[in-house]
Amino acid sequence: MVGLLAFALVTSPPVDLYVSPTGSDRRNGRSWDTAFQSPERAKAAVVAAKGNAIVHLNGSFHLSKPLVLDGSCSHSRWIGESWAAFDGGIPLSGWAPGWFNGFRVWSCPCPSGVWPRAFFAGRDLDRRPRPRLPETGYFHFAGLTNNGLDKPWNEGQSEAIYNPDDFAPVKDWDGVELVALQRWVTSILPVASVDPKTSIIKFTKKSTFQLGEDNQHAGGSFYLDNVAQSFREQGQWYWSRANRRIYYIPTRFDRISDFQAEVAAQPNLLTIQGANDIKLLSLEFRGCNYELPSASAGDGQAAISVPGAVVVKDSHAISVTRCRVRASETYGAEILGSSTDCLLDHCRFDGLGGGGVKVGHGTKGTTVSNCIIQHDGLTFESAVGVWVGNSGYNTIVHNQIKDLGYTGISVGWTWGYGKSDANHNLVAWNDIGSIGRGLLSDMGGIYTLGVSPGTVLAHNTINGVKDRTYGGWGIYLDEGSSQIQVQQNLVVSCQTGSFHQHYGQDNVIERNDFLFAPSEGQIIRTRPENHRSFTMDHNVIMWTGTPLFGGNLTGPGFDFHDNLLCNADAGLQLPKFVDASNKMLNLQDPLKIGATNKGYGFPISQQEQAGPVQGPTK
Repeated sequence: MVGLLAFALVTSPPVDLYVSPTGSDRRNGRSWDTAFQSPERAKAAVVAAKGNAIVHLNGSFHLSKPLVLDGSCSHSRWIGESWAAFDGGIPLSGWAPGWFNGFRVWSCPCPSGVWPRAFFAGRDLDRRPRPRLPETGYFHFAGLTNNGLDKPWNEGQSEAIYNPDDFAPVKDWDGVELVALQRWVTSILPVASVDPKTSIIKFTKKSTFQLGEDNQHAGGSFYLDNVAQSFREQGQWYWSRANRRIYYIPTRFDRISDFQAEVAAQPNLLTIQGANDIKLLSLEFRGCNYELPSASAGDGQAAISVPGAVVVKDSHAISVTRCRVRASETYGAEILGSSTDCLLDHCRFDGLGGGGVKVGHGTKGTTVSNCIIQHDGLTFESAVGVWVGNSGYNTIVHNQIKDLGYTGISVGWTWGYGKSDANHNLVAWNDIGSIGRGLLSDMGGIYTLGVSPGTVLAHNTINGVKDRTYGGWGIYLDEGSSQIQVQQNLVVSCQTGSFHQHYGQDNVIERNDFLFAPSEGQIIRTRPENHRSFTMDHNVIMWTGTPLFGGNLTGPGFDFHDNLLCNADAGLQLPKFVDASNKMLNLQDPLKIGATNKGYGFPISQQEQAGPVQGPTK
């Protein structure tokens, strides 16, 4: 009898609950006519139903704190009907017309306790730009003071020497931030003082790295953000820290009577913690803000401290499907703690200050599939499209990743040959392009770290990685990357090389198309070691006007055979290790190349027809 009762409880139909901003939390929530008003009230009803509930949401819900779904909400479903959004922004009101720099503007008071970094306006609450100097491009420091000259490259400074002509237009330093671009990171540095006698600018915190131009002491790149004297374009906004007002130059489509605008405020909107089998479907998340800690100007890599708008921690089998995160300063989503077997599918993460998805240390078995991740890294430029830390058995497939300031997909978080949990990861069938934007250095369309047995990078298309001063590589196996299969990828027009291995062991690079890296070399290795770095065979490599190889390929630590080399340069001299097993063809004879391509790489037109990839198994 007890068994039959338990079976009845498990198989009983779920309770349908309805939530609308026009509802009331005093109602029972069992229909749209008696809908709840808040997601928090719906959560209480889910707990009462022991998680056996489907929550239907419609409309926009402004949250003053994150909604937390814990173990008592396991097995519930949260579904956006028609359109549903969780909004962490604070709507702005009290707009008044006025003048600023001789331009017609609107202004309003900033909400108490908010230090705005992002401003969204219009019917769709689109991101609007702040005024910067220079308006395009970058300034360069004239040099470092004594507190920076003798420091190592990874130790920051709290001051630097500027060129007086650069700062001449700035009359008001209220709220100005200096954004320094250093190697593969940025530093956001609030200005403390500017001394025109010494040409020294001081900051309220230290930079992340030395304020040089990558490997040089002088000439580091930077721009000034939130500059009042550059505030003159329609659609721009300016934040006055002194009088706590937000100023906006309206476009010809804006009307002050019905103008919609808000500033991002909440660090995240939804946290799932210690739960099992929760599904989110067709929900939008927006209006998330993130401020660096008072002593931090930024992270050492990948904007790793920037949180996600949606957080999953210590949970199992959480599904996030057809959801969108936008108009936020954060990453889209992050999987943390001991979470296992979570899914993000057909989601969209765009227009974000951070990156797309973070899969954190200690997690296992996350799938990120069929997602669009684009136009991100707008504030924290070093954020990654999909970042996987010390985590294994993950599947990153069929995603479109475009227009980022740094790496498209990053896997691993161990430097060197120490123990790493980033194994048996599958990265396949992703379309990655327009990476770097010429902002940072030392990046890849796909980037790996550490010993990674069972990891496969296959059938990805990488088109266009552009660095600032160095290191715009297509596939980049960085420090200690080992035992990785790199197969049947198409890599085109990546600034400083199609493939680069810093150092590692026993990687297999086969049947890829590496095409037309415009500088430095097509295939690059930095460090020779007393073991096999990689085996490279049956690849198609096309190039002209630049070297075939770059870096240091001395010594016997790699195998290079049975590749198809296509080049139009006259008098080309190849290294002796390029033996007769490699076929050399002239690019001026495309019919001959097409007829000879069998067995090498794969024809571009047939990329989507390639066979299945062997994925990770637990």
